[in-house]
Amino acid sequence: MKGTMRNTIFAALIAAAPAVLAASGGKTTISGDYVEARTAEVFAGGCIMGSEGEAAGREAILAWRVGHGQVNGVALDGLSIVAVVAGDMNLGTHELGGARPTKIRSAIRIDQRATPAQREALVTMARTLAPAMLRDVIDVRAVPISFSRDADRLAVTAGEASLDVALGTQWSMGDKRASFYGAFELK
Repeated sequence: MKGTMRNTIFAALIAAAPAVLAASGGKTTISGDYVEARTAEVFAGGCIMGSEGEAAGREAILAWRVGHGQVNGVALDGLSIVAVVAGDMNLGTHELGGARPTKIRSAIRIDQRATPAQREALVTMARTLAPAMLRDVIDVRAVPISFSRDADRLAVTAGEASLDVALGTQWSMGDKRASFYGAFELK
């Protein structure tokens, strides 16, 4: 019962996140690292995406590590959040005029070092930055998260979810470019 109540509270926080951020009155300024990996090309034109069809590219892992900043007055420096996402069809073909997934479910892993207020703020941030991907959240857990990057590699581990991305021109998936890394900023 205790776990069910906690999940219900997290679900309520997740549902309210975008509205809370919109009403924050300018108390949100945040930046950091972002990495996304998909089971399809992420930098692709219509020909390549069309060749993958609706069956490929249905899964993704999205990970944010806050460098500095706050959401609704809550400092998040050094904390991370990871979302594991699965859709009923390719997550990106709609961006090129194809069909939009009708169902996208996700599981969120929040940095276990975060306080309850920081956990809520991390979820708010992620929901604001990826609203379509995090609309139907089915599971939220606090876990140890490791997010490391050097000149050649970026690795993220969050409970049972992990990804390892080679940076630069080297890709671990043969001729596919299934991940990308960059910075994010939200004001």
